[in-house]
Amino acid sequence: MKHGEFENVELSNEELTKLQARFEDAQTRIEALSAYMAAKRTKYKSHYAVILMWARRDAAAKPRHVHSERCRDYGFCPEAKAMRAKA
Repeated sequence: MKHGEFENVELSNEELTKLQARFEDAQTRIEALSAYMAAKRTKYKSHYAVILMWARRDAAAKPRHVHSERCRDYGFCPEAKAMRAKA
């Protein structure tokens, strides 16, 4: 089936179900790929794989926590704990 505003993202029903289970913003990710492919006239063998690859790239690009003096003073890191809870 074709998805996205430009109807150029091909995903099987199984792949769509997996994306929806894995990402709350699955539709946003599909739309981003659809727009990118339309703008760049890019073709991919597996649109499902591209969305997963972009998700890994985005996760790796998240800023890491810089430990403060509070972390050392208290022996734990409340900032890092809060960041982990959001992820």
